[in-house]
Amino acid sequence: MKCLTILTTSLCAITTALAKPIQPEYTHSIPEVLSEGEPIPNWQLQGSAKVYSDRLTLTDLGKQKQWGSAWSTVANDYDKWTLDVDLRVAGPITPGGGLALWYTTKIGATGPVYGANDKWDGLGIFIDSVGSDPDSDTGSLRAYLNDQSLEYFKLGNPVEKAFSTCAIKYRNTGYMNTLKISYQPGFFRIKINDVVCFQTDKITLPKGGYFGVTASNTEMADSFIIGRVQVYADIVPPIAEESQSQGQTQADAPLQQQQQVIEPRSVDSEENTLSTILQRLDSLSGAGNTQGGDSSAIGVIRAELKVLQDAHEKSLANIEKTIAGLERTVKSLIELQRRALEHGSAVSSSDHTQKAKLDQEMKKLQTRVEEINNAVKQHGESLIQSIPGTISNAISTDGPSLWFIFFLFLGVQVLVLFGSVVYKARKGKYHDKIL
Repeated sequence: MKCLTILTTSLCAITTALAKPIQPEYTHSIPEVLSEGEPIPNWQLQGSAKVYSDRLTLTDLGKQKQWGSAWSTVANDYDKWTLDVDLRVAGPITPGGGLALWYTTKIGATGPVYGANDKWDGLGIFIDSVGSDPDSDTGSLRAYLNDQSLEYFKLGNPVEKAFSTCAIKYRNTGYMNTLKISYQPGFFRIKINDVVCFQTDKITLPKGGYFGVTASNTEMADSFIIGRVQVYADIVPPIAEESQSQGQTQADAPLQQQQQVIEPRSVDSEENTLSTILQRLDSLSGAGNTQGGDSSAIGVIRAELKVLQDAHEKSLANIEKTIAGLERTVKSLIELQRRALEHGSAVSSSDHTQKAKLDQEMKKLQTRVEEINNAVKQHGESLIQSIPGTISNAISTDGPSLWFIFFLFLGVQVLVLFGSVVYKARKGKYHDKIL
């Protein structure tokens, strides 16, 4: 009996040790939560890069022709490693700029390749709109190896020199995209949102390199924000585990350009969560009735979840409608500016009419924001005076969800900011053309 107890204890200890997750190496990592105005240990920031609202912002929203970089000042001494980065990109309808992840033999200097120098020595992974629809938020991820002989900035078609290419929806997603670059001798893999973009055994990278992340924008002023940068002294997830989950491998793939479409994290999956819960409650309720059990509690929960689902779908429809209207307004502004530039001072009366309509639309939009402000205030006062006892009462007695109104208001405010920046920039140029 004593031996059995010892054996059981030993097995539990071994299982716990094996199940312990791999921790990031903080010497090479950027913490998830940062302090504004404070330096990041072992990292140097240059250009427009700064810590803002506990995030690392490489370029600011609405500010044109910026570049920012962050480089680790400690050389990597691991034979195998994983670089795990969360990033978010936001901007106007037309993309402008790009972001790069680096592993090079030297800390990068300032240059034309998304804020870093050309003819680098090592690995460069770029995310931008090259080779994609300019009116779409979908771009491409491309990976390059360089021994200082390739001058990237002068390439006519950068896609041709990439050894890996994946399509990625990277702009205006509302969430962070996650990139994982893993390496060990005889193994190299790039993953986007837990989907394999590229995997090969044909790449060799030296120890002693430096990790970096840089970005730059154009007149369209995309904003590049880094949520976290974590470096692991191992392959994450492990190769064996990945092989089992994927059921296939690209380890024998030739070192050549590969094109895959990497879907973003599914918003539909979040929308379907309530439907899935309702279906499961139906099954539980049926089983309870069959066994003579009391399913009244399940019925109450199901009713409340149904109310939440209806409110959720309604809020999504309203937000999508608002966004579509704002996009049409901004596109009209861009087209108006283009025509003014093409025809010089000869601005037609139809252009004046369109400008007046656009001014009217902006005033309507501001009025709508004020209405939402009043709704939030009134709803907040009502909620404080009488807090309902259940979720269904909260929605049925006090009108729309307070959170829905808050997030809709916040979303409209952000979109109004985008529209105002674009509108003011173009209004000045348009006025000069009329004069």
